[in-house]
Amino acid sequence: DINLIQNGLRPEFSKEIPLFYIDLANNCMDATATERPSVSDIQKLLNSWTKENYYVRIFEKADIKSYEYKSENSADLCENSIIKH
Repeated sequence: DINLIQNGLRPEFSKEIPLFYIDLANNCMDATATERPSVSDIQKLLNSWTKENYYVRIFEKADIKSYEYKSENSADLCENSIIKH
């Protein structure tokens, strides 16, 4: 519903998602369009992340945590996705 979005409703992020990535996502979803980063700004930021090993390692760790979470909870995820009559 557009009213919910206009009133600030935004998706929640998994705890495995790196904070700097959440910050970028939240900036991209800013209610004020002029406050959102431009495509050029996002491209520069993403390029800087790939050049710095620090960020690459954080993303690799987040990928591992996400995979582990999905593996540990796959039965629950499958069970919750089954339509029950």
